[in-house]
Amino acid sequence: GGPTGFSYVSRMYRVLDDASAAELAGCATPLGKLYDGYLVIVFPQDARTLSALIVRATDDDDLALLRHRPAFEAAVAAIPHLAQWTEPGRFEPITDVLPGGGLNNTFRGQAPGVRGLYFVGDSVCTTNPAAGRGVSLGLLQAQALLGLIAEDPADAASAFDGWCVQNIEPWFHDHVHWDATLLRRWRGEDIDVDAQLPSDVICAAAEVDPSLMSVVLPYNAMFATPEVLQPAADRVREILRTGWRPPLAAGPARDELAALVVEAAAISAAR
Repeated sequence: GGPTGFSYVSRMYRVLDDASAAELAGCATPLGKLYDGYLVIVFPQDARTLSALIVRATDDDDLALLRHRPAFEAAVAAIPHLAQWTEPGRFEPITDVLPGGGLNNTFRGQAPGVRGLYFVGDSVCTTNPAAGRGVSLGLLQAQALLGLIAEDPADAASAFDGWCVQNIEPWFHDHVHWDATLLRRWRGEDIDVDAQLPSDVICAAAEVDPSLMSVVLPYNAMFATPEVLQPAADRVREILRTGWRPPLAAGPARDELAALVVEAAAISAAR
């Protein structure tokens, strides 16, 4: 494996009014929006708190300036999805801006010939956390390993290694391909309709053709490995050839956001 190609900045906020707290409590999952050239996610948390996060390409030096508070504050005010969850008077920041990186997609096998030693969870597989797979992948592994140890402790490591190759490694490859193709789209490249389609494009196409939900739902719920999406690929290619592309949220594109961030950082540095 290796780097995903993405980095991020985040900041934690506390909800100040009861109406906003009730709205936040009703959010069962992270709230993500894909913009032209970047991704934003709001993570509901406990105790009336949330995290607002902006994901950028790691090599995007302009958006790297988001680590500075004035630049981040200018960005969240300009991005509609974040503005509604960070609005002064309804929310107050409780941390400084927190940069994050070192995100890797990795897959590793078991240690051969070491009886009683098992690698589970992130020591087997890590994926881009934007999709929230980590805990589920770890729990699936734990359940499988316990079953294999109960069946045959002497062969459990080897059997578990084979199980991971079949059931966990596909998620690693899925994210490697998803990340690479998304970064190319952020650089302005179009989707290669004739190549292997990334999972995010197939899932987005279900908004156009609801019949695709029969494969998208098992994938999203992780009831099946990513191969479940492949029977839908030809239908998605048909949709793409009509000119449809995965929708982007309304708001500043990457270049607009970068100009805003660079200006805010420069003004702050000049003070």
